Amino acid sequence: MLKILIIRLSSLGDVILTTPLIKTVRELYPDSVINYCTKAEYTDVIRCNPNINKIIEADNDLTFNKLKALKQKLQANNYDLIIDAHNKINTFYLRLFLKGKKLKLKKYSFRKFLLVNFRINLMKSLPPIIQRYLHLLRAKRSNPLPQLFTTDSEKNKIDALLINLKLITPPVEGKGKLNIICIAPSSKHFTKTYPPELYAELINKYDKNNYTFLLIGKGNDRKNIEIIKSD
Repeated sequence: MLKILIIRLSSLGDVILTTPLIKTVRELYPDSVINYCTKAEYTDVIRCNPNINKIIEADNDLTFNKLKALKQKLQANNYDLIIDAHNKINTFYLRLFLKGKKLKLKKYSFRKFLLVNFRINLMKSLPPIIQRYLHLLRAKRSNPLPQLFTTDSEKNKIDALLINLKLITPPVEGKGKLNIICIAPSSKHFTKTYPPELYAELINKYDKNNYTFLLIGKGNDRKNIEIIKSD
């Protein structure tokens, strides 16, 4: 039986954006064992994904000693195919010691350097990151979307919240009064944070009679949320 490992150690949004890749791997290799390696703090978003057989947790504080221990754990599984959807120095180290066929994400690091440091944008011509993940498999999918799966208990909590906000009415049948769009307007890294003023501009383009927006976050995230709400 084919054993496949997908590696994407961080961050939350990037792990979510690999879900079309996970689904495509399952479609291409339906009888395979698919394991996914990521940091422990991001496992909840893929824990219920039916296309994954096992999640291999990396420590959130991945010191070199912990990285070596993770390497040994991965080596013991004897993977036939390793898909490095991160391609950083630590994932290079991990895949270096694995014997199976290896695929790695193309990073375009120099273009990103020019954009972040000099605002020279040579990234516009690149395909979206989801498509770049799929290019690892030479797979073509039209407009693949990320997928999140949850337990029935968690789904009931979400339904209760939406009912309390009067966005859906019981009995819940998966349809609300409005098209609900959820936005988390912050990021760990400043360079990856979309300006809140532009979020407000985008939201204001939608018909408020047909769409409602949920702004989510905590702590320092609330600053951007308040800016969006004020605009």
